[in-house]
Amino acid sequence: MKKIALAALLAASFGMAHADVITFEGVATSAPIAAGYGGLDWSNFYTLNAMPAYYGHSGYINATVSGTTVAFNSGGSAASISATSAAGFDLTDGFFTAAWNNGLNINADATFEDGTKASKHFVVDTSRPSDVFFNWTDLSSVRFTSFGGTPQAGFSGGGTQFALDNLNTTPAVPEPANVALLLAGVGLMAVVARRGSI
Repeated sequence: MKKIALAALLAASFGMAHADVITFEGVATSAPIAAGYGGLDWSNFYTLNAMPAYYGHSGYINATVSGTTVAFNSGGSAASISATSAAGFDLTDGFFTAAWNNGLNINADATFEDGTKASKHFVVDTSRPSDVFFNWTDLSSVRFTSFGGTPQAGFSGGGTQFALDNLNTTPAVPEPANVALLLAGVGLMAVVARRGSI
């Protein structure tokens, strides 16, 4: 009976995915985000501490939702996040702020595990973060492209960079076949343990 309960508990725990909020705190600033951070792979996303004086004259300082660190698309060029495995990932929402241009346009282009695609367009400003909802599941990748807008007077720089904070994702759930294999191994260990070999 205990083995059945253990197997059921393991199956339930592997079948449920729990949302993770990626805050970018504790990540080395002024460097590319490392592959695997937050359960994702990153392309052209860097991090910075938004509090220094230079960034105080930009939208970066207004972009922080928690802590002091935000991610941004280096050079204002396209940046993307992608799954670390074939299991994919889910993307619920994230907080986006324009670094230099008010009325900055952002396109988010999603590719799902089955090869289908979807897009979302939104506009952000430098004064405050916008909580943008995607509610996409079973993703392979999302590419963010920013363009346009009007430079904010008095800022110490310019460009089409955007800041990103508190990205709400769900890690991949193991494939059912992998869960079944794990449970079979747990069952075998239980049998061996019962015979006194462990």
